[in-house]
Amino acid sequence: MIEARTDKQELAYIRKQLQGTTEEVNEVLRRGINDTLLETRKMIKEQANKVYVVKISAMRHGSVLKRANRMNMEGTITYTGKVNRLSDFRISPASLRLTGASAPEYRKAKVKKSSKLTPLVIGDTKAFLVRFKSGHKAIAERTGVYLEGKGRGHGSREHIKELSSVSVPQMVGNEKDVFHIIEPKMVAHLYKNMDKHIERMMRK
Repeated sequence: MIEARTDKQELAYIRKQLQGTTEEVNEVLRRGINDTLLETRKMIKEQANKVYVVKISAMRHGSVLKRANRMNMEGTITYTGKVNRLSDFRISPASLRLTGASAPEYRKAKVKKSSKLTPLVIGDTKAFLVRFKSGHKAIAERTGVYLEGKGRGHGSREHIKELSSVSVPQMVGNEKDVFHIIEPKMVAHLYKNMDKHIERMMRK
C-alpha cells in the first residue's frame, strides 16, 4: 500500500503561502493530496515497467485509490492481484514448435530487465513450455504425481503445475527498484500541487 500522509510541515507551508482560513488551508491540502495520488499511480506504473520484463498494463485496474476527504487528510493506493504467470515474462526460446531433436536442452526465463536469462532446471527437473486446453501458453514442470485417467482408453498421467512469479503488489512493494525511486518524486509532486491550488485559491 502506498500512503500520501501529511504533517504539520505541509500545513505550515500552506498557511504561510495562503494566509487563509483553516477551511481554505485544509481544502488546498485535500486537493493537493488527491492530485498527487493520481500522479503517483501513473509514476509507479511507468517505473515498474522500466524494472520488470512484463508489460504491466493492468496495474491501474488492480489498484484501489482512497482519496483524502475533509475528515481525513490521508490518501492511499492499495494494489491487489494474484501472482503473475512466469510465461508472462521473458521466456527463451518461446516457441512451442521446438520439439524432438530441435527441442532446447532447457528453457530460460527472466523477470527483471537487469537480470540474466536463468535456466529453468532444478536437479533433474526441467521446466517446459505447454499450451493448456484453456488456450493459454505456460511454463510448467512435472510433479512426479500420477493421476488416474477418466473414461475408456485413458490411462494414468503425470500431474504438471504451472510456474508463477511476482505479483503486482510485490512489484510495487519493491523498495529498491520501485518505491524508493517514486517516494521523493511523490513529495515533490505534493508541493507542486499545493502551490497550484494555493494560487487558485488566492485568485478567488
